Amino acid sequence: MNALKFSGRGGRHEYWNFILFLFIASCILVVINSVVFGPAVETEMRISIDSNGQRTEGIVTTQSYNGGILGTGFFVLTLLPSVSAAVRRLHDIDRSGFYLLTPFAGFATFAVIGMIFSQQTAIDRAFLPAGADDVFISMPSSIPAYLLGGAIALGGIIVTLIWLARASQANDNRFGPNPNEASS
Repeated sequence: MNALKFSGRGGRHEYWNFILFLFIASCILVVINSVVFGPAVETEMRISIDSNGQRTEGIVTTQSYNGGILGTGFFVLTLLPSVSAAVRRLHDIDRSGFYLLTPFAGFATFAVIGMIFSQQTAIDRAFLPAGADDVFISMPSSIPAYLLGGAIALGGIIVTLIWLARASQANDNRFGPNPNEASS
């Protein structure tokens, strides 16, 4: 069983069939969770101030259908097998499994940039309508830095998906024999 095997190679067919199984199982779990537990209901209080300074308050209720407890359990149970399948898939094209961290480099860049360049700035109270003293907005001081972090993250995702879709490397490589060739 290859579910928790991080060594060796895994072919394109094996990997994408596993991804298809995960997708179909997740869709089925969303339906089952919705039938058994109903939709997820969220209620929030919204306050808005129009251009005339009129303050309106309202309660907004939204319903959504998601995997809920069943989907979360399925995700937890399949996380390591998913990572091991992706690592073996990267081994099949002669790449280290650490390349799976490529998209996270962009997200980490984005988060660090956000912590460094973002600040909570109070709106000048002279321009606020009466009773709106508690309104704050988040003003990034460096939009290009955010765009750079987002571009790195998106680029990492695209490159990783291209690698996962590539054909197997012919013959043996440093990770083992080609899984698509018949063993003697």
